[in-house]
Amino acid sequence: MKREILCQACIEKMRKLFPSDNPYPGEHIKRVIGKARQDFECDNCGQPVATGDECMCFSIYKDGGYLEWEYVFIDYERPLKGKYRFIGDNSWVLEI
Repeated sequence: MKREILCQACIEKMRKLFPSDNPYPGEHIKRVIGKARQDFECDNCGQPVATGDECMCFSIYKDGGYLEWEYVFIDYERPLKGKYRFIGDNSWVLEI
């Protein structure tokens, strides 16, 4: 699995580089756009991303399941698939 947090400028670059959510058989891409929960640097270009800035969590993974991680770094509208359990520090986990 590959996971990156991308700044506004790199979001469009990544969309052009990976236009499909299923680039190859058995490979999947997940993009989640939200607001940064803390300050950090873009994993692609190194530019600062400030708390509250719009950014994207970008994941590439294979068949066999996906472990959500985006909620740790960004605030976003969660899909209502599955059941979420609050685990403290404003963190939620999806119960499978």
